[in-house]
Amino acid sequence: MSSSSTVETGKTNINLNIQMSPQFNISDSGTGKMDEASIMAIIRKNMKSMADELGGEIADRLEQVFSNMPVVKEG
Repeated sequence: MSSSSTVETGKTNINLNIQMSPQFNISDSGTGKMDEASIMAIIRKNMKSMADELGGEIADRLEQVFSNMPVVKEG
């Protein structure tokens, strides 16, 4: 997953590029394979925690990008 955007704030251009490559490994410990319905059931069961984790990762990366930017007072 990749997202990129440019924002103009007065005289300053801010370029932001976020890239994520989540990998999901779902397998049955007995056979090593699962049917489609079982996989979807697992994803639905864990959807909120996966969204929280992805949201947290995005927030951490945004914090790193913006933490060293100077504060500009307009007025």
